[in-house]
Amino acid sequence: FEWRIKMGVFANIEKDKGAGTASAAIAEGRFLKRSGAGTVAQETVGTAAVLGVSAAAAENGGQVRMYLPGQICRVQAGADLNPATAAHRYLASDANGKAVAAVANDVIAALWLPSGAVDPAADQFITVLLTDQTSIKA
Repeated sequence: FEWRIKMGVFANIEKDKGAGTASAAIAEGRFLKRSGAGTVAQETVGTAAVLGVSAAAAENGGQVRMYLPGQICRVQAGADLNPATAAHRYLASDANGKAVAAVANDVIAALWLPSGAVDPAADQFITVLLTDQTSIKA
């Protein structure tokens, strides 16, 4: 007789702790980068450090609230992610600031915290822990 317990991580989304000015329109749940003095934009490459994740949509020139490294938040998936694939737990940004599985030389912007039977398709929101990105590489 063998017991198997399938565990999931159930984490509460935190209150956003950062803010900046959008240098272009920003969608909710996107990885962000610095785009100038005091301004942020959606990240466009997986090999650059990510500043945070947008907590809500913002218009060009508007204030964008953001989650910062070390926080648990929701990000929009840019591709189908499989909870059974360990490599899909390490996330980088795609060209639109959405989360995709990190590959060699990508900076890992977040760790996916799948819960229960969640099997997200592209454009669905997932719960992640934002990393400090200083030493972890795929």
